[in-house]
Amino acid sequence: MARTHTPSSSGIPEPGLDLRIAAETKRIFGQHAQLRSFFELVGDGLARHSLQAVRLAFTRFRDAIEAHMDVEDKSYFPALRGLRPHLAPQLAQLVLDHARHREELEELHELLERGSAEEFSRRFAAFCDAFAEHEAREEALGTARNGDN
Repeated sequence: MARTHTPSSSGIPEPGLDLRIAAETKRIFGQHAQLRSFFELVGDGLARHSLQAVRLAFTRFRDAIEAHMDVEDKSYFPALRGLRPHLAPQLAQLVLDHARHREELEELHELLERGSAEEFSRRFAAFCDAFAEHEAREEALGTARNGDN
């Protein structure tokens, strides 16, 4: 049986596009695992009641998540949209989520700067839950095929 190639948004099959998206999807999913390890580092600092450790871990986490969202917004989502145009509304929502996540990260940073560890802890837990749900939606779209989702 001949292998079929997913057409681009222009409708022309592009055999390399499937492979590029598959590789990029694998990389994005790997970054999600890395981000979870950063979540844990922040949680460890909170458990030890070490504001200094929390600040350091959160700074590393924030830098990593910012870089990750930039890759998704500027590279991965546009490529995925080109390969699977029917996902455009869901991808647009993910980009809006990123804007909201950036605002929340700034608010969390400000809480740490003020030394509001208790409020930071509560809000960081909520952020982690929301971001985990966001990642699950990204991963579902990344593994979707034409006509799925």
